Amino acid sequence: MASYDVAMWLRSEQSWPEIILVVQAETAIEAVIAVLHARRVHHAVKVAVNVGNGFIHRWYGVTTLVESFDYQRATWLPMGVSAEQLALVGSEGGITNES
Repeated sequence: MASYDVAMWLRSEQSWPEIILVVQAETAIEAVIAVLHARRVHHAVKVAVNVGNGFIHRWYGVTTLVESFDYQRATWLPMGVSAEQLALVGSEGGITNES
């Protein structure tokens, strides 16, 4: 596990992130999912994750696919698509990861 700094902007007019947390996770996207679940956030305008080696992952228009944060619902994911890919979608419906 690694330590990730996760920052989330919930509204577009904000200059500074409304949520900043340090999270222990296997991957950057798992850190984002952990923060979404911990803060019960369904939509973020922007998410940035510092992975600690000078590399920052950025996602825009992040929306969770599940209506609630019941972990049992993760079993409803279609076969052939990883949970990591389906956890976040962009506002256009596609997965966005700008590095």
